[in-house]
Amino acid sequence: MPTSQEWIHFAKWSETWGKLQFQSLNTDVDTDRIVGDLTSATVAGATIVNIHTFAKAAELLEDKSSIYSDRPILPMFGELIGWKASVSIMRYGPTHRESRKMIHQELGTEPSIQRFYSYQNVMSFKFLQELLKSPRSFYKATDQYVCTLTVIQRTDVHVTEHAVTSRA
Repeated sequence: MPTSQEWIHFAKWSETWGKLQFQSLNTDVDTDRIVGDLTSATVAGATIVNIHTFAKAAELLEDKSSIYSDRPILPMFGELIGWKASVSIMRYGPTHRESRKMIHQELGTEPSIQRFYSYQNVMSFKFLQELLKSPRSFYKATDQYVCTLTVIQRTDVHVTEHAVTSRA
């Protein structure tokens, strides 16, 4: 396997072997793969697939992505901690698509984000005031800033120093 400028070596593989059988003197490389738009090599138990044309990349990575893509199962986070419904580790499928769509509707457009600008400005000002007053409390101030903005964005509940109010 090439150790530097891999893209150049992979392009040469595509030109050299075209639709021929992949041949290699390296015994660590799986030699019974047919190549053309794709080359693959198995090195140390890991299969590396190189896509050489835009058309094949579009076909595999866009048109057929639901067949070839998924997220790893994370037993510690998903099962033991109970986060399997979290979009960041959820397996691909209809539920994942619906969750992503809801997140995009809530945070994925300029108008949906603009409603948080005033809160971000207020919280940024408070954050900077806290840092000027007590520079050593950087981590506490950062934690409060991030957590408060997250709570506002996720729940529309507004946290102040003295009260928690709902914007309804």
